[in-house]
Amino acid sequence: DLDVAAHLLCEQEVPVDIIGHSYGGFLAMKLARDHPSKVRRLLLHEPVAWGALYASPNDGLKREFDSLCDLFFDESTKRSRDEWLRNFIDYWNVEGTWNAFSEKTKDIWRRQFPKVYAEVSLLCLDRTPLVYWQAIDHPTWITVADNSPPQEREVCRLLAECLPRAQLMEHRGGHLAPLTHLSAL
Repeated sequence: DLDVAAHLLCEQEVPVDIIGHSYGGFLAMKLARDHPSKVRRLLLHEPVAWGALYASPNDGLKREFDSLCDLFFDESTKRSRDEWLRNFIDYWNVEGTWNAFSEKTKDIWRRQFPKVYAEVSLLCLDRTPLVYWQAIDHPTWITVADNSPPQEREVCRLLAECLPRAQLMEHRGGHLAPLTHLSAL
């Protein structure tokens, strides 16, 4: 929860380093922006700040993003929990990943569904403009994987250009590279 994280951050006597991945990267940026004196530097792997896409000159990516939001949240086609999770998991990995999971792994994702659904909903509806993030003046390293979706690669590129002290680093893997390609980071 962002409020709890902000409270813990504000209790620190010295600025801290924050590491964030995906939604955690989005939250890390919010903390750095809202409490700049409490953060020393950021390491972000593919922060999902999809509102930044609306600053992209690539209209095709914006249309693809809108299609992605429709895939996850189009009310005209209600999806079962497993259909939604399949779409989500396959988007961030490769098609067929969900089907390749064991039932045990699928059950873990099924139990996490309410949390994941709420986070993805928030991120898909987020339209925070890119200029909002320019206030983050901390040393920031943004990592992006070569096999990540093009929308997320563009978000990372835009953030790296926008944040005054950011560096973009590319590596092997995908969105889950911190788990699957640790040696590549």
